[in-house]
Amino acid sequence: MKTARERILLVESDPEICDLIARQTLLALGYQVQVARQAANAIQEASRFAPDIVITDISLPDLSGKDLLVALNSQGVSAPVIVIA
Repeated sequence: MKTARERILLVESDPEICDLIARQTLLALGYQVQVARQAANAIQEASRFAPDIVITDISLPDLSGKDLLVALNSQGVSAPVIVIA
């Protein structure tokens, strides 16, 4: 029986950090990972991808991590969020 893989939305603007977290760590562990480089993209991806968890940087180029949390909440995204600095 095949098990469902958890979906993780990573919101991070730094390409090196994205690579470290997404490709080298989460994908290697078998998670489904969607990367968004800006908060605006993350809001769209969260609606489409329906993540089980969101990992976001606190300082993004277009919105703060806090503003992203408010926006995700207003869109009905109820996934737990891990904020990194």
